[in-house]
Amino acid sequence: MDYLKLPSARKLGNQRYVPRNLPLGSEPFRALRAALIRETAEHFDPDLTLVDKSPVGLMGELAGTLGALRRRTRPARIVLGLRDILDEPDTVAREWKSEDLTPFVECHYHEIWIYGDRDVFDAPAAYGWPDSLVERTRYLGYLVRRVDEEERREARRRLGVDDGPLALVTVGGGEDGSELIAAYLRAAEARLLPGGLQSVVVLGPCMALGTQAALAASVPDRVRVVAFVPDLAPAIAAADVVVCKAGYNTTCELLAEGTPAVMVPRTRPRREQWLRARALHTRGLAQLLEPQHLEPHTLAAAVRRALETGRTHGRLRTDGLEQVVRHVDRMLPPASWTPAEEATAELSEALPDRYADAWAAGDQTDLERTG
Repeated sequence: MDYLKLPSARKLGNQRYVPRNLPLGSEPFRALRAALIRETAEHFDPDLTLVDKSPVGLMGELAGTLGALRRRTRPARIVLGLRDILDEPDTVAREWKSEDLTPFVECHYHEIWIYGDRDVFDAPAAYGWPDSLVERTRYLGYLVRRVDEEERREARRRLGVDDGPLALVTVGGGEDGSELIAAYLRAAEARLLPGGLQSVVVLGPCMALGTQAALAASVPDRVRVVAFVPDLAPAIAAADVVVCKAGYNTTCELLAEGTPAVMVPRTRPRREQWLRARALHTRGLAQLLEPQHLEPHTLAAAVRRALETGRTHGRLRTDGLEQVVRHVDRMLPPASWTPAEEATAELSEALPDRYADAWAAGDQTDLERTG
């Protein structure tokens, strides 16, 4: 396996991106990303292309590559992978209509994989997808990595805490997490949190350095503030309660071990996190604290409720990683296939079901008899 890193983008709002670091305008930046993607696809010549979240890319830079992949002599199989929730139904419907995404997906994508549980959010129904998209949609489950007991013990050691109750506060990258962290630190300073509770606060690698310094200037007893944790999954599994936003990755890590959580979701520029937090709260899997109600005392009360609830297991599908492997294997041609065998398989796929099995088995006699 290898990686090709695209120039990083920074989100300004819904459908608005600019270079994170490069001194380029939006159009040259889009063209650069498009060229890198196109050249890679042409030289690598993939059998399967898996696109994450944005059907045409962040800035439309993927559209040309997907068209080229479908026009090849041996077209690639193309899959759109989506997280459980994109945004409010009205917003998604408006964006997909304005960008003509429904016909684009119909034309370019063989399947849609949703990394979630339909019981949490039924995306095809909520977003009003036509039958043509519903029929090619597969729910695979949340992308959960299991953490063993040794990893949990090692995570506590690295965090510098003992075996007592542990609260982990994480706000993802940290760009918009200072308000939540400040409220938690004030709750700890006012001794509103349960007695004996140890706390580790992770600021996030994208938080401004000045903001990091201000938050870390005065840290209450039994609270440790760190800028970054390389792998949060073991830390989340080791915690007794997690205070967080409601991002997709954090949610998967919570579901892995059923760790109790207090979610204070982001509501701008998208409502994705709020919808996810509400759905999990309704199912007893997290405490939802509305951002407008965030205060030290309300946050501390939510932490107490989460600790009292304890761990929850097995209520949602969390087999997404295993299902991805299974579905990738299903869609890829065997490595040992000859060109003739590939052509036979492609023709078999194009034939009506009642003829496909006979053709794949090499029994052309049945086909000749039926004309």
